[in-house]
Amino acid sequence: MMGHKFHALAEALDGVRWDKSGNSFNAICPSAHSTRSQSLYVRAVDDRILIHCHKLCGAASVLDALGLDFAALFPDRPADHRIRRAPPLPYREALLGLDHEAAVVSVCAARLEQGIPLTAADLDRLVLAAQRIDAARRITRTPI
Repeated sequence: MMGHKFHALAEALDGVRWDKSGNSFNAICPSAHSTRSQSLYVRAVDDRILIHCHKLCGAASVLDALGLDFAALFPDRPADHRIRRAPPLPYREALLGLDHEAAVVSVCAARLEQGIPLTAADLDRLVLAAQRIDAARRITRTPI
């Protein structure tokens, strides 16, 4: 439940002034700026807590000043929570997919080279092929 985290955050801050709905409040920002005005805005939205300092303190510096991290703004994960990753695509299947998309690009290029205009459906398929090739390049790209 986010309610306990939201109210615990309010208790950790000074100068809390709640709005009428009880879903948000203003408080004195605990970060390094010198103002004692209620420049920090905190709001509960769905399953998370949003924070914004009107003096432009970053969320990280506000949380750091409270001795918290970003986990304080999100629901707790269940103990049995595991991040599920898609199984890796076998290289052969990946290469076959890329080969097919490259063939689509090649056919479209050959038609254009011969002066044959592409239909709207051809253009749509060409764009899809380019998107799939770009996606594969992004997935396989490694930093230098």
